Amino acid sequence: HGTINVILRGGTYRLSSPLVLDSRDSGRSSKAQIVWRAASGELPVITGARKVSKWTLFDSTRGIYRAKVPAGSSSLQVFVNGRRAARARGSTNPVGFTRTADGYTTSDTAMASWGNQSDIELVTLTQWKTMRCPVASITGQQITMQQPCWNNVNVFPYLWSFQLVTRVENAYELLDSAGEWYLDEPGGWLYYMPRVGEEIGRSRAELPVAE
Repeated sequence: HGTINVILRGGTYRLSSPLVLDSRDSGRSSKAQIVWRAASGELPVITGARKVSKWTLFDSTRGIYRAKVPAGSSSLQVFVNGRRAARARGSTNPVGFTRTADGYTTSDTAMASWGNQSDIELVTLTQWKTMRCPVASITGQQITMQQPCWNNVNVFPYLWSFQLVTRVENAYELLDSAGEWYLDEPGGWLYYMPRVGEEIGRSRAELPVAE
């Protein structure tokens, strides 16, 4: 009948699942609106991110820290002190990859010993598109890609399909630069190499887990 105001007090509201609004959350006329707003002078933050803390030094040689997160946590992003960090990745346009029907052969024999192989992704930048596909397995020098992703990214003509490997992402073994992170989903560990000047124990780290 009249306008309904939903007033959010200041603070951080962490979601474990997406906040879904549909037609039932809309007013039925210009005189019967549902308005969501912050309380006067206050700053509410609705976030799908989990706060990450209690870091411990994991690899002193490379300066890698890790923190426990719930096993099964999945994310493509990490923010530290409000800045997006980079997911662990290899060099751009790596050599030694030869395309096959099921994926690639590689000259890098060490890849077969990498952990969590089904979480590793190959990325290609072709024309105006960025495409990524997860690995199914690595045996010897043969990289087999996951289906149906591999078929889906190769339905296009040659120039627009998944041909060249622009980079490899999301393996602990690729964690080698300051500001990079790796999420061990099955084990429930987030690994991070702090940037210059970052004291990880005093840093604010956020792991987005919900839309």
